[in-house]
Amino acid sequence: MKSWFDRSAANGKTSRNSWSQRIVDWLFGYDFFISYRWEDGRDYAKRLHEILKKDYTCFLDSSEYAAADDIVSIGRRALKETSRLLFVGSPRAAHSKHIKRELAVYRSSDRGVLAISFGDSISQLRSADPEFAELLPPDELHLTESPRALREGPSDHVVYAVVKSLATELKRMRRKQAVATVACTITMLTLAAVVMVWMIVDYSRSKRAQLELLNVLAAEVEGLDTEEFKVTIDGTASEAGRKQVDANWLVYCCNQLGVLRELRLSNCDLTNVEALAKLRSLEHLNLFSSRGIGSLAFLEGLPHLEQVLLHNTGLADDHLSGVTLPRGIVELKLTKNKITSAGFDTLLLQLTDLQRLERLNLYGCERLIVSKEHIEMLSLLAEQLTGTRRTLVIDVGKSDSSNHLDDPDVVMRIHELQEDGVVVEGISTSPAREED
Repeated sequence: MKSWFDRSAANGKTSRNSWSQRIVDWLFGYDFFISYRWEDGRDYAKRLHEILKKDYTCFLDSSEYAAADDIVSIGRRALKETSRLLFVGSPRAAHSKHIKRELAVYRSSDRGVLAISFGDSISQLRSADPEFAELLPPDELHLTESPRALREGPSDHVVYAVVKSLATELKRMRRKQAVATVACTITMLTLAAVVMVWMIVDYSRSKRAQLELLNVLAAEVEGLDTEEFKVTIDGTASEAGRKQVDANWLVYCCNQLGVLRELRLSNCDLTNVEALAKLRSLEHLNLFSSRGIGSLAFLEGLPHLEQVLLHNTGLADDHLSGVTLPRGIVELKLTKNKITSAGFDTLLLQLTDLQRLERLNLYGCERLIVSKEHIEMLSLLAEQLTGTRRTLVIDVGKSDSSNHLDDPDVVMRIHELQEDGVVVEGISTSPAREED
């Protein structure tokens, strides 16, 4: 009858000693690790390795180590990734420190060693060395070979028992992994449930806080629309006829509640007006007859602004100086303010950048006098509007009179501007004198 070794050699399976296979084994571990004493267990270990490697991954130091390898670190990793440790219990194994280290590393992960005894060699090892007695407890499974097997190689019944022990060990490991997986799943589900409960509680607190904030804001605001989110504060409704509004407080409340689209503050005395720049979603701003606007620089922080109504807010030329208006503005109303011709110059210089502007209203700015130079600047603007199908209306009228121009060339140019898309309102012109 052929031995296990002969049958395995005849099945023609390829060797597992290629570098690619070594890398795979190093990453995913081995089925068997053979621990032995070179002096008297090497032949048996090599024969056992030759048999097992045909169908299983098997680590043997003489086959797996290459030149310049760190034997200790590689062996330690191989042990940790091994399913079954096979100890060749030759009589002189007790004198090997390496074997004791390998047994200790493997057993540190609560796994049993499969020892192969040659006669009563395992019992003698336990008696001769207390450390072996601890590493190889008597109640642990071991296989028995005849002493001559050290020279002749493994017997069929031992090889069969070794393979069967691997299946048993793998089954035990799978059960252990299944338990760990279940425990991990339960833990993860518990954590997920805790997180979900926390999120629900946090969301409830957030909604409750928003409702409380809404109530506070509603007590101060007339016309609060929670759906489209428009805020209106009318100072004339207060006893004093004006209302004190801290822009910091207002911005904080609005940003907590959501996205603010429109803000109307009429007849209010404003403080910290620069905080309005934090209302990034604002599209319509109306500060009708409100005071406390130290600068218009806050407009630069409102990229979505389309309509700016600043009627009778005490604006003067210095409020316009150095300010870059949002490019998306469609209507800019600066009526009844202290803007002069110099302020008008500042505005005209920015009109070329305001590509969506349709109306600039400076009605009631009594100190604003339109000059010939202003009309020339508007002529340059009209050239840019050519072909855009956009009309820009500029109202420079006064409440008690109109800006008056009597230069016939300027009057003619104003009429031409209207044809080019720039309509200037609030200017009275004298008809040109007929030549004699």
